[in-house]
Amino acid sequence: MSGKPIPTLQSIDCNDQVIYINTFTKSLASTIRISYMILPEPLLLRFRERLGFYSCTVSNFEQYTLAAFIREGYYEKHINRMRSSYRRKRNALLDAIGKSPLAERVTISEEDAGLHFLMRVDTELSDEELMRRAKEHGVRLMSLSHYYHDAEKSLNHTFVINYSNIEESRIEGAVKRLYESLE
Repeated sequence: MSGKPIPTLQSIDCNDQVIYINTFTKSLASTIRISYMILPEPLLLRFRERLGFYSCTVSNFEQYTLAAFIREGYYEKHINRMRSSYRRKRNALLDAIGKSPLAERVTISEEDAGLHFLMRVDTELSDEELMRRAKEHGVRLMSLSHYYHDAEKSLNHTFVINYSNIEESRIEGAVKRLYESLE
């Protein structure tokens, strides 16, 4: 949430090899079911030849409304407001952790990685046990080890902390409950 965003792979592709696919579902609303695909020029021609007969399932009204929203700068304003809101949440969460007894037991990394960061916990508890205890205290944790195919290579005691849905007013209580789940 700070510094310049990392450029997309598609934006730095010099060989016309990358297809960029995205949606507005998360950046605007889950009810907006409009997605898009940016093809390299050679693939665009092939797409039109072979698949150009498919008709779009999104109504023209929704497409034109979204186009106007983007063209008139409202989408960019919305993204900037959301970026500020999430930065505030992240800073409040990091501040609450830093001021709590939890600070002595955790190491934070990747705090500029979008809507989450990594938190390494100094504990003898297994990841599963800590997640279970945290859940009993009303805190949902997801261990990084769950994302590994090979459990032997996983990073134990490291958790992905997603702060997108937490209300700022509940942050201090959540940090306190997380610390209590370590005891």
